[in-house]
Amino acid sequence: MFLIDPETEITVKIEASEQVPSFDAELEGSEVLVTGIVSELIIDEAYLLQWEQEIKEELENPTEPEADHAEGEQGHEEGEHEHASSGLGEKADQGEHKDPFETINNYRNEIKESGTDHLAFYSIVCISFEIIPPTAAE
Repeated sequence: MFLIDPETEITVKIEASEQVPSFDAELEGSEVLVTGIVSELIIDEAYLLQWEQEIKEELENPTEPEADHAEGEQGHEEGEHEHASSGLGEKADQGEHKDPFETINNYRNEIKESGTDHLAFYSIVCISFEIIPPTAAE
């Protein structure tokens, strides 16, 4: 789920958790009060090198697709890198399937353009939420 500030259009990704395993699509357009824990993902050169290594190992030793799905495809592709490609970065995947090496190079370019040695992505792991009913003026 994404929360959007209507004045600034800044978005924050809200991640499901054990306490709240999913969000109903009918929540779209609702005002929601979320209680959660802020999660930070730091992407730096060491992170990108590790990601590249994992991709190379997967290409050299591919697993059966059914095995990936059975395990929930945990790890960089669906786990940690999901944060980075969730719409929080300037050049996020927006749901498109891209070459992972291209994505890694895009992050390197973003790091270079940022003038720092890393990128930081933030999300909130949802513990609970409640829908705020519309006021009479709405």
